[in-house]
Amino acid sequence: MATCIAMGVFRIVISKKKVLSRNIVFAVGMFLAFILCIPGLMNRVGVEWRNRTVAICMDYRDMLSLARQSGVDRSLMTSQLKEAGVSGVAVAEFTGKDLQGGALPLQYGSAISYSDTHPELSSFAPDQAVILISNKDTSLPLIRDYLEIKYKGIKELDLRGGRTGFVFPISTEDLADSALVPDFRALDFSAKSGLTALFRPAPSAGTSSEQVALSLRWLVAQYPNIAAVIPAGLIVVGYPDIVPITTVIKDLGLSVAQVEFIRQIGIDSFNKKVSTSLLPLHSLVKEEMFSKKMSRGQVVDRMVRAVHERSIRIIFMRPYELYTGNK
Repeated sequence: MATCIAMGVFRIVISKKKVLSRNIVFAVGMFLAFILCIPGLMNRVGVEWRNRTVAICMDYRDMLSLARQSGVDRSLMTSQLKEAGVSGVAVAEFTGKDLQGGALPLQYGSAISYSDTHPELSSFAPDQAVILISNKDTSLPLIRDYLEIKYKGIKELDLRGGRTGFVFPISTEDLADSALVPDFRALDFSAKSGLTALFRPAPSAGTSSEQVALSLRWLVAQYPNIAAVIPAGLIVVGYPDIVPITTVIKDLGLSVAQVEFIRQIGIDSFNKKVSTSLLPLHSLVKEEMFSKKMSRGQVVDRMVRAVHERSIRIIFMRPYELYTGNK
């Protein structure tokens, strides 16, 4: 009888030890799993922490327009905007149409249109695109270097009247919607004002994506405050050979603003190549504000909801123009 009781007690003790042993193994396993998950958790925490920050940016030309219409100095307007939370300025790359419209203090047109005053241009095809710029323009050295990198076939001419000419290898018609030169005034202004620059490269005809990539690398070297790019135009920059552009973007550690609801040829492939650098951007176009007759309060509410509901990281603000003369 005593022997039976002893054997029963022994079995109970052994059973409890096995249960305890399994519990210990389970606890150790959970602890090890937690340790192994820490790197991934820290990355996620880092992402969530960065997502707490939202940048507000404006186009440089909109800032100039606000200053003119408000009757205040550009520097004062910039200070007021910075106090209001603006930290970035979008910088355009001007097309042939932009230059013809007076976007920069230079002349742009066909060779034949300037051949009377500059006979040297008569040796080129009548429709070849030409830029004429004063030798006193402080942007001349930058424009020269940029164009020589971006366009292999470009010709530089020393013209009468203290001007320099750049003759493109293709026509003005081909370059009408093609990006030619950045807004160096805006880049200089952003650097001096302590604002982050968001460069807006657009598709370029008459050159290769490799040359465009080299020009972007050179530009960032001149202006280290360029922190992101916003692809502009109907076709993404470099398309269809986007690899040279995306490689430079990754090499330089640039971010890429992913504009919501954009319909741009090649943008999906482009974004896949730079997926780790994407920052969602939200903006309201004038047509939408006009068609919906949105009030200022509705615009603000739209921006706030974009940040909270869709994790938007960049808000692109435009002057409010629903009421004439009141931005």
